[in-house]
Parts: sequence; structure tokens; C-alpha cells
Amino acid sequence: MQNFIEIGKIISFRGLDGTLKIKTESNDTNFIGLKKVYIKNQEFSVKKLSKVKNLIYLTLCELDSLTKAEQFKNEYVFIKRENIKLNTNEYLICDMLGLKVYNSKNEFLGEITDIDNFGSKDVYTLKNGKTEITFCLIDGLFESVNLMENKIIVNSKILSEVMVWK
Repeated sequence: MQNFIEIGKIISFRGLDGTLKIKTESNDTNFIGLKKVYIKNQEFSVKKLSKVKNLIYLTLCELDSLTKAEQFKNEYVFIKRENIKLNTNEYLICDMLGLKVYNSKNEFLGEITDIDNFGSKDVYTLKNGKTEITFCLIDGLFESVNLMENKIIVNSKILSEVMVWK
């Protein structure tokens, strides 16, 4: 597992105080209370943070002007894994990629190769050789997720209703 997790890319700025406008792929992760972020291997202290849809507005103590902040445009912002607060049955995309997926009869279906978020639901892509399956993640689909065993068990009946073969 990675020690640092990317939260997004600095796309622009807001105001003269150097507030960073960050585009994030994270939809529900709670960043409130975050104290430190990392940009280009430098640690910064969080002064103010707000999130609106897929944008994070981040004011850092050390970047107290637009001039200081501009040098970081198009850079990625990271946080330490231990600072991420996940709810029960929530997982980071980087931890889900590469997991082996099995049905409830323990038959191998494929490996997760991609996860896209289109707003309301995540769309997963599984590959098994040349076969590719995509499906929306809906409640009840995952019977169990075991990151230590690199394994997900899916409900076969629900999967057959939501999957698309490519």
C-alpha cells in the first residue's frame, strides 16, 4: 500500500491569498481536519480547506500569496495515508486496482484494471485474459473485500444484472 495518496491536481487559484483550486477524483473522502499536505515532496500546513463537488479549495500557511502559489500550478497534492478518514466499506481506488474478483462459487472472474467515477456510481473494469467486463458498483454487489488477500467476492446474481461485456 502507498504511504502517500494523491488527492488532486492544482488547476488554478482563487484570490490573492494563494488559495489553490484542486481538481480531485475523490467523491466522498473526508478531508476536513486535514493538517498537512505535500506538493513536490515539500510539506505544507493547511490553513483553510473547503470542498465543492470535485474541487478542493486549499489555503496553505506557507503559500500566503498568489505569487508564491503560482509556482505549483499543474502539480499534484498528496496526503499521508493515515490522514484519510474512510467510512465502513469504503476503499481507496489505488487499493482496489489489481484486486482479483471471484463469484460466490469462488470462480475467478478477473482483475480490476480500472475504476471510473461518473457522478452517482463508480464503474469498474475487470480483465480476464482478452475478456473485459465493466459494471457499476451498486449496493450488495460486493459480498466481501479483503485487501490483505487481494480478493473481492461478488454476488453473482447482482453482477449478471449490471455487467457489460466488451
